[in-house]
Amino acid sequence: MQAIIDFVSGKGWYFARCDDDSCIFVPQRAVEKRRYLKVADRIEFDVIPSTKQDGQFEAANVKYLGHVIASQRSAPPYASGEPSNE
Repeated sequence: MQAIIDFVSGKGWYFARCDDDSCIFVPQRAVEKRRYLKVADRIEFDVIPSTKQDGQFEAANVKYLGHVIASQRSAPPYASGEPSNE
């Protein structure tokens, strides 16, 4: 599975937005070579049951694929400045 890092805690964990628009928890210990990730980094990973939260999932075997340039990301609906009809 692939995703883009959306949130960096600064405390050893991240949240990533998957290609299907779901979110997944990414612990630092799961990142290849303990690399520090940044917002907009693209990663590839396996999904496993969470080691801390019953019924939740987290990323494992995380590999850094590169940094996404802003134009490669689809903007959230609110980014245009237009109100959402949702």
